Amino acid sequence: MDWLSKFGHKKEEVWGILPIDTEEIGGKEERNAFLGHLHRVLQFLATTPDLTGTFVICRQLDVLAIAHSYGMKTFQNNSNLPQQVSIRNISLILRSRGVDGILALSWDAEFITSEHLQTMMYLGRYSYTTVLAPIPENDGTRAFLLKPPACASFRLGADSFKYNLQLAEQSKLRSDIYLPKYTQLAPT
Repeated sequence: MDWLSKFGHKKEEVWGILPIDTEEIGGKEERNAFLGHLHRVLQFLATTPDLTGTFVICRQLDVLAIAHSYGMKTFQNNSNLPQQVSIRNISLILRSRGVDGILALSWDAEFITSEHLQTMMYLGRYSYTTVLAPIPENDGTRAFLLKPPACASFRLGADSFKYNLQLAEQSKLRSDIYLPKYTQLAPT
């Protein structure tokens, strides 16, 4: 029993959103490395108690089938929609179902650990808040927590961090910045 339940509060429902872009994957070795990393990330997300569930966004059916085998919900982005539009569409669906928040992660995020997810959840424990995990090397965003879902259209990836900060301010969201010590997933 978690500490919220002791006081009659329901555990918050936070869903993960994992957009996967496979366009830059080249040869067989690169594809095998991608699949190995993908399996580690999906295994972690499938077993973490921090998330209620996870949606995986991708154009490729084989990647979606792998995600489905881990119990993930899947969304095929078969058009040229920008990633943020797909994230927003899923956020709208989740918000209509009463979900409290979303945690969008870069599929290649190197910092996915329970400690990092728990810290982001703790920082984002208030309503109308966002927690941004920046990528210092390219002024990007590696992950963001958004409560409630779909209250703003944040972006992941390079050159998105300043945009996300401005959007949070315009949307009157409480903002926190999370700078974890990035680590790699342990091989399984």
